[in-house]
Amino acid sequence: VETEDRLEHYPVALVGLAFSATAVAWIIGVLIDATLGGGRALSGGDVWRRELADWIPLALIGIAVWIWRWRRVGDRWAVDPVGEAVSTTRRAMLLIALAAGVLAGIAAAGLILYRLFGSIFGISQVGDPVSELSRPVGVLLVAVAVAAYHAIQLRRDQSMRTDLDASRGEPVVAARINLRLSGPPGADPSGVVATLRQQLPPGYDLEALEER
Repeated sequence: VETEDRLEHYPVALVGLAFSATAVAWIIGVLIDATLGGGRALSGGDVWRRELADWIPLALIGIAVWIWRWRRVGDRWAVDPVGEAVSTTRRAMLLIALAAGVLAGIAAAGLILYRLFGSIFGISQVGDPVSELSRPVGVLLVAVAVAAYHAIQLRRDQSMRTDLDASRGEPVVAARINLRLSGPPGADPSGVVATLRQQLPPGYDLEALEER
């Protein structure tokens, strides 16, 4: 059963993650471009500084929102890990984040390979190579981190769900102990067994096994 807390925490955390991941990827690209002498550095220091001034606040806000809600998710996990592991809302959020990370990583890696192989084979390309590669590299780094983190979370949840299903499927076997009742020759033990059976606590039973 999904609670209002889950429907509040997970979507907000996902929005915060989207904003922070986008901003951090762009910041990494700007720093790579400025450090390696790309187009932003050649056009003057004010260009990349202005971009950092625009993206850093967005990154901080997104990270703060994600931590704020994801911390509440962690508190719920500490109280009821199995309940969170089987939550549909949690699974959907983790799958969305993982899929976004994988798709963004594939797209960024494709752009990087296209640019690198174009340079290797001497294909004429427009734009500064450092500037063209800086953004895909930033996206790739962030996408790998996001996908890896959420893949670990999904794997842990799946392990808990598997253990839960296995425990539910195990047959319940009653504990048994064999007792030997002896008496004088010619005595009928059935009456003694009936008397003992009446003294047993709830849930216990006494069975007379005939010796052959």
